[in-house]
Amino acid sequence: MAFRLSSSDRTGFSKINLQNAQSKAGQSLEKLSSGLRINRGGDDPAGLLQSERLRAQIASVDQAIKNSESSISVMQITDSSLQEVSNILLSMRQIALATTNNIFNDNVTQTMYQTQFKDLKHSLDVITRGTKLGSNQLLGGGKFGLSGIASGDKLHFISGTELTKTSPMEGYAVAITDAPTASYLIGEDDVSDVLEEAQDDDEVPPVSLIVTQHGKTYKYTASRDDIDPKQFVTNAQRALDENGFSLQVSLQDDKLSLASRNPGSKETFSATSSSDGLISKEAMAFEEAISGTDVVGTINNEMAEGDGAVLHGSASNPNTAGISVAYTGTQENIDDQESSVTGYVYVKNNSMTFQIGPDVNSVAHLSIPTVDSAHLGVGTVNDSEFNSLGDIVLGSKEQGQDAVTVIDKATEQVNVLRGKIGSMQKNTLERNLAVLRVTKENLSGAESTIRDADVVTQLSELVKNNLIAEGAAKAIDFSSNRTQQTMRLLLDGFQ
Repeated sequence: MAFRLSSSDRTGFSKINLQNAQSKAGQSLEKLSSGLRINRGGDDPAGLLQSERLRAQIASVDQAIKNSESSISVMQITDSSLQEVSNILLSMRQIALATTNNIFNDNVTQTMYQTQFKDLKHSLDVITRGTKLGSNQLLGGGKFGLSGIASGDKLHFISGTELTKTSPMEGYAVAITDAPTASYLIGEDDVSDVLEEAQDDDEVPPVSLIVTQHGKTYKYTASRDDIDPKQFVTNAQRALDENGFSLQVSLQDDKLSLASRNPGSKETFSATSSSDGLISKEAMAFEEAISGTDVVGTINNEMAEGDGAVLHGSASNPNTAGISVAYTGTQENIDDQESSVTGYVYVKNNSMTFQIGPDVNSVAHLSIPTVDSAHLGVGTVNDSEFNSLGDIVLGSKEQGQDAVTVIDKATEQVNVLRGKIGSMQKNTLERNLAVLRVTKENLSGAESTIRDADVVTQLSELVKNNLIAEGAAKAIDFSSNRTQQTMRLLLDGFQ
């Protein structure tokens, strides 16, 4: 009698189910241990591609955040130094103003004022040289600054911006066609006649000079016994200086003359007097000053806009955008030129470049000019021919008055620079930093959704597959026991 024994399909299926369940349970355990749903390309090829792209983006944004934070630190370092420079300029102005009061000053006092002023200039230059980021100067026109120099009579380099291109070896040619002029007023009658009339007639009020400039009004009243025109001019000048007016008081053909210390169409003022003829024919009738004019010219044959004595390269210029030069000469100087070119300006632009975004085009630029005594106050028209803060000498009342004008210009330059730095910090760096932080959170959330494991789901899968594996193992064991029992019965029957 023939006897045949074949394998059981049910046992094979149980083994397959056991292997599948063990494999899935192992995958769930791997995801739970790593915290990731995608551990290799085989887990989700498309998901892996998206996740890696997002990871690269997140890393770039994270570095951009660090760059922006470092850039803000640079702004804060620079601004704190400029704050101290502003304090020094304020002290300088006080000293210069004190020297104009020559009634109380003797040679010893004047020398002491000059010594104090010299010490302040030294301190300002020390701050400029000492403001560094690592070994790089921030205010001294070093590796991360903009520097320039002008050649030519009465021509001065002021500043440039991040848009200004470095000049070629021959420099940029500057051609001035019209020199700037200052606003002025000349009184109707001789000053001596007006003063004498006020002294002789008790019914006539004391002579007063009333001036309005830049929205501010001041009234100077002379003593009734003061009949000396020169003394009247000196006292009026001192009073205007002490109250922050940039006006020059003088006598012209025995008449009172008022002129803006700063040339240009914007430097207007008006004046009147309590007496007829000192300014206008009738007392207390304000007279508008005859308006000054702005400098006219070109830089490198490109358009330039005049603002007082300063010529600014137009923002649309391909090379000289943002460059500023000052001309402190007169129309006679221009007429005496041998050619149409007044001089040349040479510029080296090493503007700061901040990488503030995740891609190469996400950059911001900032140009910081040299801020020292040799570069502050450049381009200020004055009779003492002070070309900058560093040239100031306080040897006379007139020099003190011109020093105040130069210091005011230097203060304006520093304030403009601080405003530029503050705007860069607030409107570019800090706003960009806020956006980057939100972007990083959003990208991290998106990447987490794609790549991170769902712990609850994977725990459920692990428990389910462990139960399936356990059931399959018992089924195989049960099937194996039945086979052994059958074989034993068969063998017993043959014996």
